[in-house]
Amino acid sequence: TSPIFLAMGPYDYVVPHILWDDQLEKLENVSYHLFEKSGHTPQLEEPELFDEKLIEWFEGK
Repeated sequence: TSPIFLAMGPYDYVVPHILWDDQLEKLENVSYHLFEKSGHTPQLEEPELFDEKLIEWFEGK
């Protein structure tokens, strides 16, 4: 399977992160990140932390 970087925020009312709870265990190769101060767009709401986590994921850390 292809690697997946999943970025979620607790204030996402479009796709709440709790919808993923049951799905995560069914998927392989998922890197899940909950950005505590974000909603639907953590790349815009916490850009520095998002970039850091995404770079770590690309580098395999």
